[in-house]
Amino acid sequence: MKGNFDNTQPIFRQIIDQILLEIATGVLPRGSKVAPVREMALEYKVNPNTIQKSLAKLEEMGYMYTQRTSGRYVTQSHELIESLRARLPAQITQKYVADMLECGISQNEIPEYLTNYFREFKESAELEESEESENRETSDELRSNQNE
Repeated sequence: MKGNFDNTQPIFRQIIDQILLEIATGVLPRGSKVAPVREMALEYKVNPNTIQKSLAKLEEMGYMYTQRTSGRYVTQSHELIESLRARLPAQITQKYVADMLECGISQNEIPEYLTNYFREFKESAELEESEESENRETSDELRSNQNE
């Protein structure tokens, strides 16, 4: 996902959103040190100034802080991160609905797409589980044949 940007909003804003998602999901835990600007610029495939702008905004928002000699860190605030986690599903849903409407899908059709997606997801998961079970059985048979 890093480095994949669209034209819907400025790149620095998309980087902020990606970092906020990492904070909300624990990929970037509370109090963890953030990679240096140059390293992040390579990772996101953007100019270091763009990363600097994103991180400065995150600091302004309270999600990061700088320790003068050791770098940037994710906030220690449990309340702030929990608030972010609580808002995340609504933001994702809002974007999904807006994208679907933009594609010409009516508001009444959207639940049908979700139902079909979850049905396919469940079938896919069941198929994977079945294949894994078969693979385990085959491996067990091979091991028992080798031990004989």
